[in-house]
Amino acid sequence: TWRRSVKRAAIFAVGLFVLTQAVTLGGPKATPASAGFQAIAVFFFLTPFGYLMDGFLYNRWLKRQRG
Repeated sequence: TWRRSVKRAAIFAVGLFVLTQAVTLGGPKATPASAGFQAIAVFFFLTPFGYLMDGFLYNRWLKRQRG
């Protein structure tokens, strides 16, 4: 469902924001604004992608169940 896709994308986006703020990888630390923008962009990409992927996997599972 869309609700499940939004929840999953939100969890991943928050995790990405925290990871971006915590890890520097030898370079300058990302600003909260840039990390927030990146997290929002990923959220808006993952929501429909996750919905489509769930539908695809569910239909594939149904085909295997029917034989």
